[in-house]
Amino acid sequence: MPIRVLLVEDSAVALIILKRILSTSPEITIVGTARTGKEALTLVPTVQPDVICTDFHMPQMNGLEFIQEVMVLYPRPVLVISASVQSDDTQNVFQLLNAGAVDVFPKPKTGLASDYELIGRELIQKIKVLAGVKVFTKHRKSQPPVSDNRPSTTAPAPVNRKPFRLLTYPGRVNPRRFRPHLLKRLRFWRLVLRRVAPKPYIQF
Repeated sequence: MPIRVLLVEDSAVALIILKRILSTSPEITIVGTARTGKEALTLVPTVQPDVICTDFHMPQMNGLEFIQEVMVLYPRPVLVISASVQSDDTQNVFQLLNAGAVDVFPKPKTGLASDYELIGRELIQKIKVLAGVKVFTKHRKSQPPVSDNRPSTTAPAPVNRKPFRLLTYPGRVNPRRFRPHLLKRLRFWRLVLRRVAPKPYIQF
């Protein structure tokens, strides 16, 4: 079965040249064309392409936005054919590949039909390779909740704290009368230490 290709290109001249190049291969059939990313997005579930060839700069929805939507809704191998993916356009290439494009193919800088013919065989070969690539659905990133930065009107819950007790003499107890109680406790612990602690034990 021939490879089903969807062409997405806003330039009428470039679209005609690309159709002419791909039609020279019996292994490729063009199942649809679109001038914008939005138009192409409605065509994908209808024509069921094996490979999508798209431009980068387009009205309404550019190639980057189109690829992001395709990889969420109808994952397909995407080849970006654009003059903005030359060897020195590293940032554009990185964004497109990160969005889900499988590969990029630079258009001739001159835009002449004769220059397109020179790269035609390479373009056809690249589409054949992409047809065998399996891609996966990319899920949308969840957005964190937006804070309105307004102060909260609810009062904080009361904290249940135990009352702090200071270890000292009772308020109405005479310290002199409290001293025998302390001595009694000290004698008790001295007897305990004599029985359980090895000699020499601590003397009070």
